[in-house]
Parts: sequence; C-alpha cells; structure tokens
Amino acid sequence: MSSVIFLSNKLKESWEKNVMDKKTNEISTNSNLLALRKVRINTIEDYCKLLIEEMNKINSKYMISDVEFVDIPVPGNSKSALNAGRIAKKIDNEYYTEAYIFISNPYLGSRNIFGSQQIFPGLSYLIKNYINSPSYELANHPIYFINGSTDSITESMIKTLVSIELMGIRYVQLFKSKKEIIKKPKNDLVWYSNFISNNENGDKDNNGVIKTDYYEIDYINREISFSTKTFKEDDISKFGSSDRFFVVKSYPALILADQDKYRIDVIKIEKFMEKYGKGRSNFEPFLLFAKKLRERDRF
Repeated sequence: MSSVIFLSNKLKESWEKNVMDKKTNEISTNSNLLALRKVRINTIEDYCKLLIEEMNKINSKYMISDVEFVDIPVPGNSKSALNAGRIAKKIDNEYYTEAYIFISNPYLGSRNIFGSQQIFPGLSYLIKNYINSPSYELANHPIYFINGSTDSITESMIKTLVSIELMGIRYVQLFKSKKEIIKKPKNDLVWYSNFISNNENGDKDNNGVIKTDYYEIDYINREISFSTKTFKEDDISKFGSSDRFFVVKSYPALILADQDKYRIDVIKIEKFMEKYGKGRSNFEPFLLFAKKLRERDRF
C-alpha cells in the first residue's frame, strides 16, 4: 500500500511565482526555479519525482507514489510553517500520518536561515501538540529534514545539521553528497558545546564551565543554564528570528543534558518571554519540553 507526501500549496506557489525586479521593473524568473535549473531540474514536478525517489531510498517501507500540494499539509501549521509536510498512507479512505518532513527551498538567499527557518515553528507546533504523550521524543512520528537546496554547504550550515541530527531528525540531501557533512555528531554535551562554540580542541577552563551563545554548562556540577545572550535586549526591535536560531541549537543541548542528568535551568528564557512576548511560538514548546524532562528526573 503506497503513501503520499503532502506539502503546502503556498510552498509550491512561492517556488513558482515570478517576481518583479525593483530596479528594472521587469518580471524575472523565480530564484527557486533558477536554482533548480542549475542542477537540471526544470519543473516542480521533476523535483517531486526526485524527492519521491530519495525518500524511498531512505525508507522503502513508505512506498511513496506521489506528492500532493494541499492547503493544510500538517494540521495547525498551514500559516506558520510553509516548509512543513507529512508522509501519509491511505487506509479505508483515510490518510494516516507516518512521518513529518521539513524541506528547504532550492534557493536559500541567506545561509543563516538554513534549517532553523524551515523546521521552526512547525516542529514547535508538533512538540507542543504531543507534549502530554508518554514518549520523550519531540513528536509522535519520525521527522525528516530534506535539504533540497542547490547551494554548497558551509561550515555554519554543518553546525545546524549536526544540531538537527542530535535532535533525532533524519537528514536527507537531494543534491550533492552527504559526505559534505564532515562532522559526525557525538552524543555528548561537552563535545557538542565545544563544537558549536568553535572550540573543537575541547579546551575547558579551570572552573569546569563551557559558555556558548545559547547556554553555558558546568560539567563538574552537572548544570546547564540557557541564556538570552543572542536576543538583543538592548534593542528588542532587532530580535528578528533569534528564537528560531536559539531553539535549533538549544534542543540538542537540552536532550543531551537530560541524558547526562544535568540540572536544567531555563529561568532566563521564561523571564524574557514574560517581559517581551517575543518568540512565544517557539519558546513555549521549548519550556514545556524542558519541564517534561525535569519532571521525569524526579522519579
């Protein structure tokens, strides 16, 4: 019995819609289509065929036969998560979700948005929706991040990919080779913290503290404290997508800290959200998940 990949109609429209060049006042071809043509993919339909082929290679049990663009690919995510989708199997005229997918645009524009912008807040919605489940996974089904970008992979993108894999998200690369990811993630909080801080030699200070842009750990006393360092509180109007960049780097740390029995401190994030109300759609699920992990440790 075959499955279908459901993606958003709005995603398809954003890839196909031609744009007005503000300098020349002329219509130009969509950047996503231009990016695909560079790798000999001429239409969205051709892109979908490649997506089906690669996903069936990753997991043949899905037996994916089609990609459908619909108004609500993942319930609750239609407005806030353009790049969210799901794999579903039809049984007795009903579609049952087998996995969730998040897909990058063929043309990124800015490498900084890679991963974080496509996965969140869609994943945040799923985490919040299933927070009361008995499982301690991020969602109730497998999650895939599909790198459909034709851009080469930079060091900053590799850091994001390492974070994604440590979150338990399966990575699929449509173009180029996955060998471009030169770092194999280690299931270790100290290693991860040094890695995202460009301290790959593993140097530690005398006090047993490692500081990153998103949190600091005291690996001697087994404590992790999440930070608002990147939120630009001195000029909150520049907050931008700080919440997305924060959660994509902080969920792996939260999961690894729980694994290694660290005390988890999220008070600064709670106070920031209460004071400014920024990033609520991503911070609330993060705090709920942290609370769920801390409560498990009491038993």
